[in-house]
Amino acid sequence: MSTTVFTQTQAMALKIGNAAAQALFCTFRVYKEPDGDLKKIPLKRDGTSGVKAITPSHALFTPDDVWGMEAIQHGQYFGLNMNRPLFVEGRGYLVCIDVDMKHKPEGDKTHQVIQKLGTWVQENDVLTEKSISGKGGRHVFFYAKNADNILRKYPLALGQEIEIFGLDSSDKKSVLLTGEAMKGEVVEVDNLETFLIELGITK
Repeated sequence: MSTTVFTQTQAMALKIGNAAAQALFCTFRVYKEPDGDLKKIPLKRDGTSGVKAITPSHALFTPDDVWGMEAIQHGQYFGLNMNRPLFVEGRGYLVCIDVDMKHKPEGDKTHQVIQKLGTWVQENDVLTEKSISGKGGRHVFFYAKNADNILRKYPLALGQEIEIFGLDSSDKKSVLLTGEAMKGEVVEVDNLETFLIELGITK
């Protein structure tokens, strides 16, 4: 694995770890299946697969562990464990918005909700990275002080959707961190439901 991939994924994990000291990380093994689908396998610190809500903290990595590494022993990327909500007093829930574009037909427009999200990210210097799909997907990380009435997923038109990770209502999984085109900081949003409505997302 090239140094660049390691330094990028490590930098992203450390950026999150600096903003949320109790964040826990796994690693990911990534490979392509014969049909071209990308398979992402989350690994515990001993290299065994499967990271779940019941996985104990000592089986994962702390930000200090990540900081101390010069290479990843198992897998190619770090991942943020979002199987359980991470709540920081005074800041709120650490949330990841996963912008999924992999089913967008070639040449179709980017949905206006995603365009508005992109503008907000730029104007407010919000922490973001490109996702591994290579099809325009992004991860956006921030704190939400209030996060009631949030769905796990909001399908948009044109084969695009937004998934929300890090809440009780979310799918329980780890988010693979690429660190590619990483920019910004972990900012705070007062009310996630209001924010989504302002973007044009309704249930």
